[in-house]
Amino acid sequence: MPHTTPQSFGQYYLDEKIAQGGMAEIYKSRLKDPQGFNKTVVIKKILPHIAANPEFIEMLVDEAKIAVLLSHGNIAQIHDLGKVGSDYFIVMEYVDGKSVSQMIRRSKTFGKNIPIDIACYIAAEVANGLDYMHRKMDEGGNPLFIIHRDISPQNIIISSSGTVKIIDFGIAKAKTKISTTDSGIVKGKFAYMSPEHTEGEKLDYRTDIFSLGIILFEMTTGQRLFKGTNNADTIRKVKRCKVPTPSAFREEIPHELDKIILKALKRNRDKRYLSAHGLQLDLTRLLVHHYPDFMPHNVAHFIKQLFSDSEIYAPPPETTPLQWQETIREAEKTQTRAPVKSLREEGDETLMADPHIMRKRLKELEAYHLPEPPLPPPAEGEVEISPKKKTLNIFSIFSFLKKIPWTKTMRPLAFIALITCLLGAIYYTYEKMDLWINPPEEEMLIEEGEDFLPDETISHKPPPQTQIEEKISPPPPKEPVITTGSVSITTEPPGAKVFVNDAEMNTLTPTTIQDLRTERFHKIGLFRDGYEFFEKEISVETGGTLRLHIPLKINYGALQINSIPPDASITLNGQVVGRTPFLLDKITPETIYQIQLQHEDFKDWGKTVKIFAGKKEVVNISLEKKPKKPRRP
Repeated sequence: MPHTTPQSFGQYYLDEKIAQGGMAEIYKSRLKDPQGFNKTVVIKKILPHIAANPEFIEMLVDEAKIAVLLSHGNIAQIHDLGKVGSDYFIVMEYVDGKSVSQMIRRSKTFGKNIPIDIACYIAAEVANGLDYMHRKMDEGGNPLFIIHRDISPQNIIISSSGTVKIIDFGIAKAKTKISTTDSGIVKGKFAYMSPEHTEGEKLDYRTDIFSLGIILFEMTTGQRLFKGTNNADTIRKVKRCKVPTPSAFREEIPHELDKIILKALKRNRDKRYLSAHGLQLDLTRLLVHHYPDFMPHNVAHFIKQLFSDSEIYAPPPETTPLQWQETIREAEKTQTRAPVKSLREEGDETLMADPHIMRKRLKELEAYHLPEPPLPPPAEGEVEISPKKKTLNIFSIFSFLKKIPWTKTMRPLAFIALITCLLGAIYYTYEKMDLWINPPEEEMLIEEGEDFLPDETISHKPPPQTQIEEKISPPPPKEPVITTGSVSITTEPPGAKVFVNDAEMNTLTPTTIQDLRTERFHKIGLFRDGYEFFEKEISVETGGTLRLHIPLKINYGALQINSIPPDASITLNGQVVGRTPFLLDKITPETIYQIQLQHEDFKDWGKTVKIFAGKKEVVNISLEKKPKKPRRP
């Protein structure tokens, strides 16, 4: 149950329990301060049966020391690691927002997909955080070889202001090594693992790139990529890595985005992006070229469309401990939120409503020619093999055979043996590569409203060699779905010109604009002579009509009168209004004034002026002296 009264915990107050799982309890907390300063954080208390493992605690301390060094706008920071009594705990940044998994589920509830430009922006921001993490070095300039290992929709939070944060990073490496059973156990979300992860191979930063590719596929298509009917089926799909073209599920996906996603999801990690920076650069280029009107604050607007304010800021529902040491269900765990006003290494400029911000970012990214991050060194006793040395050269075999002193009786036998070996190798290669050249088509097993897989444990034991044929094909054609809405616009006064996305609609208010797409924002502009230009961003619901009534503001003019010498009396339309210098604002457009100036010893001056909308009419006059009267003799 959430705490009704704060509990004292060291130098913190535990305000409410957010969630609980097999590894930790998570609390929204506050830092104690005698001066009354409150800093909201998230505290993850490690459960006693986990903390009882000395090996885990040692790894936890090592990882936390590294995580505290990380400070980046796209990574929820780890602030501290401590111990109160027998309880170990981690202090993390607090983010108000929703996870990508919650965004996908809520979008499905509304019968729509995440807009492609928003999905690409989120993935580019995650890639930005991953690239910083992969390249992080210690004070001596040595690479730290940091890998998240658990990139998933549940571990990516979008704050209420649109900031993209990677969470649950600080103990990622320690989590994968938790083991209270047999060795060879791997923890994680199977549907977001890389093939090398499921096979227990040594991991490097490219496993995070693969996981991000899965998330980008699922955000853009609305379909699960590798999830099967059970865990074993999911793992088998990941190992086979049969990835359909994303645009087969959603026609508006650009061809360039197909290429980006498929490259990130190459089974051979040597063929993936060499760094997360390369992935970020390609996604930013795509945004600039295909979605030039995209602005980062669109992400915040989309979050507010999907969730009410109470949903964004409210704590999650009460949860119960999961059994069998399974990690907490990520859909609930991602409510471990961090403050929106967190430090960004490059500032918060990415959230500005500047339509050119993505072009500026692209220029900055292209200006940096970064080398690929270093791969982790081989473990002790492990031999590092260059990719070139992995290829078997048949000519080197013949060169080797020539060096052997064959006798006449041995030559025929050796020749027969060689031919047999070559035929066997060709047959084996054909059988092995058949799945890659002509793989059987596989059917996506996606169920509406189905939740994402929680963390679970598996042992890397050889699976039974069974042949299971499955088909992956684009979803069957569905009945046409209305994906447009309309907006009805009235103004006071009527007769205003209407602009939609900067294009004039050749109609005057009152009017109704039809066929506005529901998955994007639309900019409405209104203009009438003598009134200020009105502009507003809107979104419409499928099949619905949004009604707007806009009282237009008068675009006032102004009149300024200066004279030399000053202090001349001013009369406007027969009424004395003051002395120079003089300023009259908020004048209704098209107003005509008859100006008269009078000053002692100077000739009277007059002029007629007309005031125009939004302009200030400035009158500067040098008064002429009256002629002196001749003296009488």
